[in-house]
Amino acid sequence: MSCANIPDNIIKRYEKSKEEAVRQIDEYFYLCASRCESPIEQLMVSEIITLSMYEGIKDNKDFDRFCPQYKVGPYRVDIALFIDFPNRRYKLAIECDGHDYHERTEKQARRDKKRDRYLQSQGWLVARFTGSEIYKNPRKCLENACGMVMDLDIANRF
Repeated sequence: MSCANIPDNIIKRYEKSKEEAVRQIDEYFYLCASRCESPIEQLMVSEIITLSMYEGIKDNKDFDRFCPQYKVGPYRVDIALFIDFPNRRYKLAIECDGHDYHERTEKQARRDKKRDRYLQSQGWLVARFTGSEIYKNPRKCLENACGMVMDLDIANRF
């Protein structure tokens, strides 16, 4: 990451030099990425960090926190996002489905559907993306996932 690419608002957040901001962002990314189990999860985590750091999502308090490989009952969510709105916190499970482990067989598809139903029964929204969708456009995947939350929040207001 180039120091020249670090916006001033990030420098102010760290109240240190650009080099120190780069070091801290890199440490944060590697800590999060080390918890991921696949390159597509790492790509999504990178996109979440990019949006939160460079586009001020954290400043706007849309993302309170996220966690790769978050345990929910007997399952682990690939990436858990906790998104706060004024009157409610939403739990969003982003599932990054690699070709080898998801929906190649009927048994795998049943397993994923069972898992999704369990997560939903625990109050989670589930957004599932294929590896090719993530590789092609991780930002679009994240925007689609967050759009689900925004749509639900709007519906809950009425």
